[in-house]
Amino acid sequence: MDSLKPNDLITKTWFSHIQRWNEGNYFDAIANITPDVAGAKQACVWEITVETGEACLEAGDHIAIEFSAGWKLDNARPLVHGTNVFQDQQVTGRGATVKFEFKDEVKVESMYSSNRYNYSHVIDTVICSGTVPPNSTFKIWPADPIGTLLRCPWFAQDAIINIAVLKKGSDLYRRLKQIPVLHVKGGMPRLWKSSVTIDPSHDLASIKVIAADIENLNPTDYDKKPNPLPEYADDFLELKKQDGYKGACIWKGKIKVKDQVEPYRFEFLNRESGLYGRSNPIAPSLYDGMQVYFGDLHGQCYKSYGIGTEEEYFAWAKDGELLDFVAPANHYGGRVIFDHIHRKDLIEVCDQFYDPGNFVTFYSYEWNGHQYGHRNVYYSETPGEFYLSSDERANSIDKLHDTLGKQGIKVMTIPHHVNKFKDGSWARHNPQLERVVEVCSLWGNSETRGDQCVQAALKRGYRLGVVGGTDTHMSQAGRSPLGIYDPAGLSVIISDKLDRESLWESLYNRRCYATTGEKIILDFRVNDKMMGSELPYSGKCTISGRVIGTNPLQTVEVVRNNEVIKRFEYINSETLEFSFDDQDDFLEIALTPEIDLKEKFVFYYLRVTQKDYHWAMSSPVWILENGV
Repeated sequence: MDSLKPNDLITKTWFSHIQRWNEGNYFDAIANITPDVAGAKQACVWEITVETGEACLEAGDHIAIEFSAGWKLDNARPLVHGTNVFQDQQVTGRGATVKFEFKDEVKVESMYSSNRYNYSHVIDTVICSGTVPPNSTFKIWPADPIGTLLRCPWFAQDAIINIAVLKKGSDLYRRLKQIPVLHVKGGMPRLWKSSVTIDPSHDLASIKVIAADIENLNPTDYDKKPNPLPEYADDFLELKKQDGYKGACIWKGKIKVKDQVEPYRFEFLNRESGLYGRSNPIAPSLYDGMQVYFGDLHGQCYKSYGIGTEEEYFAWAKDGELLDFVAPANHYGGRVIFDHIHRKDLIEVCDQFYDPGNFVTFYSYEWNGHQYGHRNVYYSETPGEFYLSSDERANSIDKLHDTLGKQGIKVMTIPHHVNKFKDGSWARHNPQLERVVEVCSLWGNSETRGDQCVQAALKRGYRLGVVGGTDTHMSQAGRSPLGIYDPAGLSVIISDKLDRESLWESLYNRRCYATTGEKIILDFRVNDKMMGSELPYSGKCTISGRVIGTNPLQTVEVVRNNEVIKRFEYINSETLEFSFDDQDDFLEIALTPEIDLKEKFVFYYLRVTQKDYHWAMSSPVWILENGV
């Protein structure tokens, strides 16, 4: 490539340089950004100052700057003609122009690259003529101040801005000794965001409340106390202010649980500011002494192909998204070459955030075997090894399952985006390790369509529960990386306790279901046995269920062997309860397994769509011809 032309730094090329930065071969310069603190989605003139050390920059040298996903254009500004650096995919021709200012006569040319999945933007600039001498200063404006400005990311976390230099004749972009970090905080408070989780005693519930912005429902610094509406005031035993995510205020306390069958929720209104919010619904007596816990089992961080640290991922899940459990499941092999040091670091931060009874974390990673699809690997109380697909002991799905099983500890694999599976992928299913499947994520819904979908696997005879996960690459567990109103996925586990062992056992026994992000409550049973159960045929099949939505329900469907046998619509309510008998003859409707199982079977599950188009699916219940 012409050394006086900027490089097109695609993801693979750029990450190959980043992986080598761990060697510590930094370029002798430091950089800072002004301002270095901003509110989510704030537009500003961002100025980067670079101070060089003993090394100089001259013609043929490259300066590359990486901005994380989330930086957007402020399209209210006039368009500056020239080299568009940050492109707007929605407005053709709209962009911002990078500007450099040197003390001496230096000419540069820049090129913009949007990396894979748009998780980062890279500006590569080559010095065409002139020299930047040692111990000097120059400035960079990612967007020319006289034209279109930039808005910082819409999520509250530290935005790391990698800056690296490629010297003429070298094969490595070397990162500056010090790089800029923009501290993004929550914006203007607009609503109360709250979560209620019933305690194992069933007499009390734990509640968390934060004031959130509308950019990404980020926690804000607003410190006024949330006021429950008068009808709930007597239920609150305490509500105390604490430091939450990134130091934002979070209110935590206990609430008395009402002795009633009907579900209910809590509402808050601060009349001074106008902030309003309501909690997720709770149903104390729904699950025979157990409760529902909401979490995200799949996300990515900076060391993978994403942004944000593991600490930010766990902290956001706990005090930003107000989840009950979380697992990162990093897709290693992107920014870092994974080794035992990274494994040790992940285990330490996972244990640091583990708080039995309040917040559960799982050890996890994503195995990316492209031939037979991706699997997320999860450990329970004991962290095992992280066997990546580059490891000869786990370079096929069969080897992975064999190697994991030989460890002698609790481990589970969960297939991910199965609609992207290749033919033959399901033939590698391991019934002992693959108990559930991820049915929804940012990749969409894999329930139906195609020979590899969840319905196809169920019809063949695989006994799989379902979970959801965001697969966010922005360290924002439970939050879609595509935007605040875009669905992704949540996992819901029905368990008697909120700890690793209890959640693990429920997940293994398929007492779980998936939603596209809302805390919808599902109770689905056949002959009074909970979702995930396997029952012998007894001559009668009573199908019952209860749905408690977060928005008015649009359709509630009971699916048998992939066909809808009961459909409720025009419900005009957030709740629905039903019960009916399946009168069809078992042997006439039973399926013959296509896999190594002998007895015929029938399976049922529940599917729900709200009027806001959020969706939920229960794990199935199986009726077997001759018993379990």
